[in-house]
Amino acid sequence: MEKSSWESFFDAYAPQYKDEPYVYNTQAEVDFLEHKFGLQPGMSILDAGCGTGRHSLEFARRGYQVTGVDLSEQMLQEAKNAAASENLQVDFIKANLVDLTLDKRFDLAVCLCEGGFGLLGVGEQPFLRDVGVLKNLHACLKNTGRFFMTTLNGYRFIRQYQDTDVENGTFDNIHCVEHLPIEEYTPSLKGLTLSQKGFTPSEMQLMLYLAGFVCEGIAGGTAGHWNEKKLQMDEMELMVWARKAA
Repeated sequence: MEKSSWESFFDAYAPQYKDEPYVYNTQAEVDFLEHKFGLQPGMSILDAGCGTGRHSLEFARRGYQVTGVDLSEQMLQEAKNAAASENLQVDFIKANLVDLTLDKRFDLAVCLCEGGFGLLGVGEQPFLRDVGVLKNLHACLKNTGRFFMTTLNGYRFIRQYQDTDVENGTFDNIHCVEHLPIEEYTPSLKGLTLSQKGFTPSEMQLMLYLAGFVCEGIAGGTAGHWNEKKLQMDEMELMVWARKAA
């Protein structure tokens, strides 16, 4: 099967991901999640869109049972290599979150740094695609399971783009989706378009409800700066946390 634009991008991006400035607060981010959800070693964690496994590996170091899922074989290979170098046990699985089905049920699912959420393939419908992802993650949780994610802030898109961007096809103002040539992110690749959706807080609340979650809170949550502060209009990402409905 032919790779999607996003799979091609992440395969090419994998070797340099560890050098990005926002990856250096992984320990603090896992500290944040432990405190927020009262996590205890031995609990099961699903890292959806795990990439090179920075959060999966940190959870494993602290004694959690971790499953990491990602679309990119090269991202997963980086994760597996890192796990092997530290003798850490993590179950890494190649899968698209759109099609995700797992037999195991988890105490917590996380989907961090646009880990497959809002990243649109050709022909995928904005909103409907990601409601489906949320339903799949909901199905992976125990009845007492919790969910935490960070995703792109739609308000920032709205303030960033102009009517000219709508006219030239860079921004879809109906669905809050930006379309950018892949070489803007990865110069070694050309001829493909990366499409990603921004989400407003009210949209996220509705999507979670449709997927069977109770939204417990939304705040600012840009990678590397998690502190549960009020969402700023121009912030890169928002964070969302929820639980399975009773």
